[in-house]
Amino acid sequence: MNTANMDKNRSSSDIDFAINVPLKLGKIHFLNTLNYSIYNFDFKKTFYDYQAIENIYNISYGLSLLYPIYNDWKLKTNATLALSSNFKGSVNSDDLFLTGGITFEKQLINSIFEFGLGYYTFLGKPKILPTISYSSKINEMLTFKLGFPISNINYQFNDKSSITSELAFKGNYSNLSNLVVLDTYKSANKVEFNNTNLKIGYNYNMDSNWTISINAGGYLNSDYSLNNTNTNNEEGFDLFKSPFISTGVKFNIKNKNQ
Repeated sequence: MNTANMDKNRSSSDIDFAINVPLKLGKIHFLNTLNYSIYNFDFKKTFYDYQAIENIYNISYGLSLLYPIYNDWKLKTNATLALSSNFKGSVNSDDLFLTGGITFEKQLINSIFEFGLGYYTFLGKPKILPTISYSSKINEMLTFKLGFPISNINYQFNDKSSITSELAFKGNYSNLSNLVVLDTYKSANKVEFNNTNLKIGYNYNMDSNWTISINAGGYLNSDYSLNNTNTNNEEGFDLFKSPFISTGVKFNIKNKNQ
């Protein structure tokens, strides 16, 4: 993999909008999630045509279920179908990506232990990855979670507002509608990026359904790669070590049977 020094980059940003719809049928808890994300990479002078890859869009539907299996053990499964592309051309099957996994959950006193395995994009290109976490409630206001891909600590001021500090491994893998020419001998039809970020965020519940969040932090590690799945060529960049700001909106539909 060739690596370029991208000290001329300006910034990266993302916007995320999610709708969560829970449902309970007997002992099974379902969660339907519709998510829309925009990833923006703002470059300065480069020798590539980066206008084709500065904006990546991700539209996904996820379904997860939680089922009690034995005493304090529960089985959790999830699957997500994503339409991920720069949308510079027509939409086709190459824009679709399926991920998912299985997790076992053990309920302890004031805490939960989880471990599982799945096909995820935490590190960029979809691959088999483990998941593990230990979550605990210290008191009515303070909770924490240690694990992979996410660790966090949350302080709840009141019913409406909270602050969260988070360390997370995040990634995405997307199709490029048209080939992006890198040089005379190289082109790309896929883009992948992943980062390890540390952030602090403020969350505000506007009502029982709507939640907005504003986050600020920095990247401990951030990689951006252009790939060609036909020739196995890969052009990689070490990007965006500078601070970032992100925003998010969630709409949670409450289910009376929960």
